[in-house]
Amino acid sequence: MRKYNYEDQEAKRYGRIVQATMIHHIYPLADYPMLALQTWNLLPLSAASHNKMHDRLTDEVTGAGLYWQQKRRRDFEKFFADKNLDPPRSQK
Repeated sequence: MRKYNYEDQEAKRYGRIVQATMIHHIYPLADYPMLALQTWNLLPLSAASHNKMHDRLTDEVTGAGLYWQQKRRRDFEKFFADKNLDPPRSQK
């Protein structure tokens, strides 16, 4: 959170300054537990922005969540390449 000045990064995309209240895992923790503490996979968000990252009924990643996954895709691929591993398939 300190790295991003405790600001909601999704709101910031749209020029709004909103205080972040939680950390979101860009690549879901349930599917990628090995990424739990990778700083590039952590995104400070407000509760409102966090609710936009995935459907609360199905837990499916939404368009906003997919945007951040695409934005961090290079880091995701590098993480697995550096470990000489293929990324696991999503378990959903």
